[in-house]
Amino acid sequence: MTNAYRRFLNPAAEPATPQWNVFFDGSFWGHTGKDHAGTEITVGKQFEWAGRQWLLPAVYSCGKGLVIDFCMRVEAQEIRAFMGKWDLRQENDSCEHFTQEQQMEIELDSPLHLDFDAQLELNGRKLLTSHGCSVCYNPCLPDGMRNDLEAKWVVKHYALNPAYGWVIFRNAFPWAGQHRPKIKTLSLTMEQHPISIPGPHFRVAAAGDTVAFVHPASGKEYILTVQELEPHILPESC
Repeated sequence: MTNAYRRFLNPAAEPATPQWNVFFDGSFWGHTGKDHAGTEITVGKQFEWAGRQWLLPAVYSCGKGLVIDFCMRVEAQEIRAFMGKWDLRQENDSCEHFTQEQQMEIELDSPLHLDFDAQLELNGRKLLTSHGCSVCYNPCLPDGMRNDLEAKWVVKHYALNPAYGWVIFRNAFPWAGQHRPKIKTLSLTMEQHPISIPGPHFRVAAAGDTVAFVHPASGKEYILTVQELEPHILPESC
């Protein structure tokens, strides 16, 4: 099942909120290595992009590079409509309950799913993402399901409104040089990933058969003509 709504946890007892530290070689769940936590630089920038409201609460200056948290806000009614459409509940929170095509449609429908690339320009030099991670906070979970503790801690740390859904992306950008620079100017560019859309179902019987289909983005109609038809048996690995 897609990570957009599957990151749930059912702890017996929630531990105390840990001290907030962000590391370059780390994630929301911990870190590796012996590097020091980054220095938090408050940004508090709000903007609209890809049909969503975003908050850039802070960046973290670390020894190896810059770490940025992106907070995407999602309306609760959108999440409820999505979960109701696909009847998402604890009993069917598994890919085995949906076909591969349905899983693709679920990912397309999910308001908690968005893939993007981010690029920074720091003091006139470009920085690209080396790695990243994300957590999802869902205020509409049914009884018996809870949000990940890490997601709740992020919402609490940044004082995000828990009445909304939130997806928090953490991206790491290595420094362009060997040393940590002093930040003078910083700009950000975000680009959404292309998406895959299920195509039409059709059958053909012989060469020369045609199939008409409409491009889902442009609305333009195309004709697919079979040039050759030869039967094969697919191996189980396919």
